[in-house]
Amino acid sequence: MFTTKQAILDGSVKNPYLPNVQGVGYTGSGKYHTSGNRDNICMYNRWAGVIERTYGTEEYYEKHPTYRYCTLHEPWLCYQEFADWCFTNQWYNRTYHLDRDLLVSGNKHYSPETCVLIPLELNNFFNSPEYVGDAGLPTGVKWHSDERYPFYEVHLSKFGKKT
Repeated sequence: MFTTKQAILDGSVKNPYLPNVQGVGYTGSGKYHTSGNRDNICMYNRWAGVIERTYGTEEYYEKHPTYRYCTLHEPWLCYQEFADWCFTNQWYNRTYHLDRDLLVSGNKHYSPETCVLIPLELNNFFNSPEYVGDAGLPTGVKWHSDERYPFYEVHLSKFGKKT
């Protein structure tokens, strides 16, 4: 690859190994691009979001406390590595989300061993406060200890409509 001195001076040539996302993430060089079609842009945004969750500011963690103390698989600091894992693991739909605690409850580490790609609806189900089960009960199940008529309440959602 060749360039001119002027292109370097005016900033049109970028170093793909310069950590420019939260000061730690870099795009790297390879087959995955950060712009162009919608899939590229969506994948890049997913990656940048994971970097923000694991290397966020104190202000970010005040707004999103569940991400405090999250860590990241070091090779995923490179966008190429993250995108390769996603596409290898059948990320074929822009609505799929990266979930770090479905396989390992309470997990705080984003890595190939601890993460899965799941549909948005499933991710929302597990993360919605109204669907969090009572202690010892499955997600979506709550116990109501009414004196006369104790009962279980089950919440489900199909295509965004609560049942």
